[in-house]
Amino acid sequence: MKKVYWIVFLFSLIFGFFFTKELWKQINRQTFPKELIEQIDSRELKSKLTSLEKEVLNQFEAIKKREYNLKCDKVVEMIRPLLNSENGVELGSYILGKLLLSEQLSSKNSLFVLNKLRVLKMRRQNFLESIRYCLEYIKLAKYTDSDYDVDRGKMGLSIIISSLNGYEISNQILREIIKENQNYKGSNQVKIVALLNLAENNIRLFNHDESLDSLDEIMERSKQEAEIYINSLMIIVDSLYSYNYVYLNDKEKAKYHLIRAEEFLSKRQTSYFIDEHLYYAVAESLYNLYFELESFSEEKTIEILELVENKTDFGFLYYSYEVLFEYYKKISDFEKYEDLKRKYDKKMAKINEINYTMLSLYMIESLESGISNREYKQLVNRVVRMSLYIIGLILGIVFSIRKVSGLQEISTKDSLTKIGNRKLFDSTLIKISDKNFYMLLFDIDNFKKINDTYGHNFGDSVLRKIGYLLQIKEQQYKLNAYRIGGEEFAILFLGECCSREKCLNISEEIRKDIENLIWIRDIKVTISGGLSYRCNKVYEESDKLLYEAKRSGKNKISNNFLDNIGE
Repeated sequence: MKKVYWIVFLFSLIFGFFFTKELWKQINRQTFPKELIEQIDSRELKSKLTSLEKEVLNQFEAIKKREYNLKCDKVVEMIRPLLNSENGVELGSYILGKLLLSEQLSSKNSLFVLNKLRVLKMRRQNFLESIRYCLEYIKLAKYTDSDYDVDRGKMGLSIIISSLNGYEISNQILREIIKENQNYKGSNQVKIVALLNLAENNIRLFNHDESLDSLDEIMERSKQEAEIYINSLMIIVDSLYSYNYVYLNDKEKAKYHLIRAEEFLSKRQTSYFIDEHLYYAVAESLYNLYFELESFSEEKTIEILELVENKTDFGFLYYSYEVLFEYYKKISDFEKYEDLKRKYDKKMAKINEINYTMLSLYMIESLESGISNREYKQLVNRVVRMSLYIIGLILGIVFSIRKVSGLQEISTKDSLTKIGNRKLFDSTLIKISDKNFYMLLFDIDNFKKINDTYGHNFGDSVLRKIGYLLQIKEQQYKLNAYRIGGEEFAILFLGECCSREKCLNISEEIRKDIENLIWIRDIKVTISGGLSYRCNKVYEESDKLLYEAKRSGKNKISNNFLDNIGE
């Protein structure tokens, strides 16, 4: 009897092993939809491959199906040289898809391959497809109880969302990763990468204090890591520090961190991050653009732009366009500005077209795949997911439209004060040269001292507040206000405002309103100005009167009118 029991026991054990194995495979099949894998015609693909691509495909086809699980790492490494080749993305997708559909991979290897396929798909700048892969990756990671992979998937999703300019939503995902208490192997490095993305998002949102806080936290966390990792990390960290200080107009700190980034770049032995050198290159371009224009290299910035054209993470793309737009404005090369604008428009249109096409195909696929065979809950989840895709795509399209329509406004509006800039002022003077008008020139008294004492950030807030006051006056009196220099402003009185009495009264009102503004610092901001009637050298005359006001005690408006202010 004992013999029979042992036979039954062994038979049950063997049966249980195979049953569990098949059940586990079934679970993996349920968590990873086969329709997600793009079906590529192998014959058509082979007909257009380059010699290098054919060699890689032959190496893959020489591997037996039963060896896929053991040689998974080797296959992924074979694909790496293809990343920048002509058909690299398509061939890489084909090979990785074959691995996933083979049902030979362990759950761990399935996650590994799916992650590589997700990253590969992102190179097509197809946000819809990338989001789908991210969601499936997170889902499979949850089934296999891998917190590390769940966080990696969330990170990928946050990067895609930030590429659609959903920085706030992206930040919510990143903060969730940072706050989690899991202590899996590599959790500190995952949180460091989340903090890097958070710092970069906040730069785009102009939340520079929050960005700097994230970078400071990285500095603390990096103490737990090996020196070889830190050397690679600090290239990006110091570059992002430099970005922030450039935008905060702190030349000394921006330069300090730029030099540090360059030092770490020169002694880096191993790259732990993608595009470290690009972070430094952009930091250098930004610094030169704002502080050392004579050292700015248009060619280098164009090289960066061309290099990142096909990346899905749009951070570098936006920075490159932004830097070039600003450079062409600074040198008043509006021909190149317009050429770049056309290139930008074409790029955004192409991206939107790709995503619109994929959205349409996905909707058709959803309908054709047999709603009747789906449970109600699955259908609801898909509809919700589709809604999120559509919202994301709309965000991208709206941003593109706003960016394009705003370019013309940027060329005539001062970015800080939101009133007219020097270019608009000069062109308006030409247009009204044969009309009657008055000109008020004024600047802020002791502005250098304000900047030196309280910092450029506070100085910018002074300029912004005065700009906002002038916007109100523009609407109230139909006048034209401009920022024509650092702290120098101009107002042109035309039409209904074009009388001595009105010009004097409005100018005095502006002076008093600025004097009565309340600031977060215990200071009083005043202006001195010169008011002049149209003449051959109206600008020079108004400028001379401004300096007369300065010499005679400041906080006043001088004019060259007779005592009788009537017409």
